[in-house]
Amino acid sequence: MGRTARTAVLRDEMKLSERTGEVAGIVVTVLTVFFFVAHQVWNTGFFTAGFGPFEMALFYASISFGIATGTARAVLGKRNEIRPLDVSGYILAALFCFWFFTVFPFDFTHFGDVVPLSLGFLISWIPGLLVKVLLFIGGVGAVAGAVYVTALYYRVRSLIMNKSMYRERKLMHTPFHH
Repeated sequence: MGRTARTAVLRDEMKLSERTGEVAGIVVTVLTVFFFVAHQVWNTGFFTAGFGPFEMALFYASISFGIATGTARAVLGKRNEIRPLDVSGYILAALFCFWFFTVFPFDFTHFGDVVPLSLGFLISWIPGLLVKVLLFIGGVGAVAGAVYVTALYYRVRSLIMNKSMYRERKLMHTPFHH
C-alpha cells in the first residue's frame, strides 16, 4: 500500500485529458440510462414483474452514481477528495449486485429489443446465467473495492497532509523568517 499511496499522491491532480475522460464516461452512462429507460417505456419484457419500485430505484441510482463521481472528479480535478464518494458508490454497487443476483428481475431474451435489428444480434446472445455470475463477481469486487479505496484514501490523505506540513516547516526556516 505504501508505494501505491505514494504514486496516488503524485497522480492526485488530474490532467485535463483525464478530466475530459470523466466527461466522456458521464456521456456513456447517460446513454446507458436511456437504453434501460427505453426498455421500460416500450415495455419490451426485459424487466420482469420482479422489477418493482425498490429495484427500479436501486437500479437507476447505482448506474447514475457514476455520473456524480465522474462530475466531481471532472470539476475538482482531484482524485483523493472524491474517494469517499467512490466508497459510497462501491457500497451501492455491492448492494445492487447482491440484491439483483438474488431477485434477478430481467429477461435477457429481450435485451436487444430497443436497438435496431441490424445491431440487436450484437447483444441478444447474452444469457441470464452469465449476467448472474457477473453480478456475483461484481458484488465481491465492489466490497473489495470499498475496503481498498477506503484504506487508500486515508493513506494518501496522510501523505498529502505530511507533505504540506513539510513544505510549511521548510518555508518557516528560510532566511527571511529568522
